[in-house]
Amino acid sequence: MASPHAWIAARLGLSLRATTGLFFVVCVASIWVAASFVVQDIQAAGAKPAVLTYIANSLFALYLPLYYFKAWLSGRAGRLAAGLPHDEEERGRLVATRAAPERVLLDGPPGLEGGAQQRHALLVVEEAAPAQITAWQTFNASVVVAPVWYLAQFTFNASLLSTSVTSNTLISSTSVLFTYLLSVALLSERYTLRKLGCIALLILGTAGVALADELASPDAAAARGSLLGDALCLLSALLYGTYTVAIRRMLGEDETTSVLLFFGYMGSIIFVCGAALGLVALLAGAGLGTLTWPVFWAIVAKGLLDNVLSDYLWARAILLIGPTLATAGLSLQIPLAVTADALFRSPAWLRAFWPLLLTAAGGLTILVGFLAMTLVPARPPAQELPVAEMTRDPSPKAPAR
Repeated sequence: MASPHAWIAARLGLSLRATTGLFFVVCVASIWVAASFVVQDIQAAGAKPAVLTYIANSLFALYLPLYYFKAWLSGRAGRLAAGLPHDEEERGRLVATRAAPERVLLDGPPGLEGGAQQRHALLVVEEAAPAQITAWQTFNASVVVAPVWYLAQFTFNASLLSTSVTSNTLISSTSVLFTYLLSVALLSERYTLRKLGCIALLILGTAGVALADELASPDAAAARGSLLGDALCLLSALLYGTYTVAIRRMLGEDETTSVLLFFGYMGSIIFVCGAALGLVALLAGAGLGTLTWPVFWAIVAKGLLDNVLSDYLWARAILLIGPTLATAGLSLQIPLAVTADALFRSPAWLRAFWPLLLTAAGGLTILVGFLAMTLVPARPPAQELPVAEMTRDPSPKAPAR
């Protein structure tokens, strides 16, 4: 009897691999949107954004025992010629490396790192075996990325105190803009007119969403609060682009590292440093909010699903269908967030004509800019090609580029 996945794949005319990858993308988008509502409820119950962010992101430390457990299993099994993970579906695609049981590239095609919930850099399987990243280099990268990662998550969660899930999701999608601009400035990424046009669309759409929030606010104080929430979300998108580029700069575009090790180190650093800072804050008399046991376990559940599980599913989706399609699939968050927000939250932008119109127009503009940035590949100019490529015999006998 065929499995449900195989039955759905046959009906859609897709391979089982593509169907599974798309299913993971839908799961990730749904988890991220649902998590935004959960974060709003947790913070409404009295939890501070700093504490929520600390607990949820410390759970990445669970990746460390998983990494070493996989290494131990691989050692017992003899590592199948070069150290591949025991995963029948992906074993043929992954390249043998010397030390770690699983290797993925912490990078993606330029400008593809956008996503409404700023959590992760793209994880792409490397098809060659370049120079190896050591555990010490991975730890150093984690030390640099951890504070920026925490601040990105903190500002994202804090923004949900003052703005709707719709506005939060739309503005978060502009992280692709900052990633691209920082890549141009720091990684010698070439800019193109098409991408500049996409940037203009993202900026225009963000301005429309922010204006809608201001118009929908009942008074001046509420308007300032909405603009503050939108500004925090935009700052979160900027920080996301910053730590994505930092990972690429420190670990290199063509070098590999273990995703389990990298995130495990980062979670451990956040756990230790956050605990020390929290103790200092308590001794200084700073309040850390209300944290009852139900709220605490809600945060833990949110962290396990929204951080730990969703990152694994996201990495698997990229392995199965590639980074471009997987990243573009994240645009599903926009209609999901708008629909769920309208059904369950009755946001202010839904109660008046002009805010509704501006939110719809801004959201559509951001969606078009996001998809244009991620789906349409930019062909490199001829002058960037190596001399050997520029002078190669163009006859059919020449190997394909």
